[in-house]
Amino acid sequence: MIEFKTGKVFLFCVCLISIVSGIPDNAIDFTATDVNGKQHNLFTYLNSGKYVLLDFVTTDWVSCTGTVSYLNPEYTKYGSNTGKLIILTIFKDGYDGDAKIWDQKNKPLYPSISGDKGGRQIEALYGIVIHYHIMLIAPNRKIVEKRIDPYDTIGRILQKWIGTNDIKPAFLTKTDEPVVRISDGKIKLALPADENCRLTLFSSKGQAITKNKSYNAVNNEIFIQPQNGLSKGLYFIQIQYDNKDKIYKLVIR
Repeated sequence: MIEFKTGKVFLFCVCLISIVSGIPDNAIDFTATDVNGKQHNLFTYLNSGKYVLLDFVTTDWVSCTGTVSYLNPEYTKYGSNTGKLIILTIFKDGYDGDAKIWDQKNKPLYPSISGDKGGRQIEALYGIVIHYHIMLIAPNRKIVEKRIDPYDTIGRILQKWIGTNDIKPAFLTKTDEPVVRISDGKIKLALPADENCRLTLFSSKGQAITKNKSYNAVNNEIFIQPQNGLSKGLYFIQIQYDNKDKIYKLVIR
């Protein structure tokens, strides 16, 4: 029995070594355009002191969808690609249309690069050999995590490398959304369509008061009632739906 268990561990280690054996130690630069037309250059991000997490997926592999529920909170936590962390989905196959369908179904908040717009080339550059693969690149261009697995370790690994002391959401200094006021103890937000959405309430200093919580819009509106009430002051509401990330200022007088 002991020999059998040891054999399983040995086989797992051999498989893991095989998966990462072709991955370089240092980052290789690339420039690619995501499905929304925004261009991304790896070395520009790294030279700005940012970590870059690459989530390699395919459009038709079910296991690839499991990363979204773990990466969406980290994307929000680290400033929605405006802070020290950049998250990109890299499709190993398909065209922009395929990637958009995948995004609409699985609702990642971070940008996606289709296989046709650079994903295949990036996969080849980094020696990715399986259907789903997550890696982390540090600002010094070292690939510090050649493979992050299982998914539930993502948060701990990011905190180990990036920490949390400098997390300041970008909307602390800029928001284009209108001010929303509270009435009858409820916050009312209008959406352009009835959507399932996720909401996080932040203090004026960027500290999360409520974690990502799901709401269903009814008649294009959602109503939020903080459990313990809120004191007077300025707050920020981050609402995420249909691949959109909106910020509202909330003033309680």
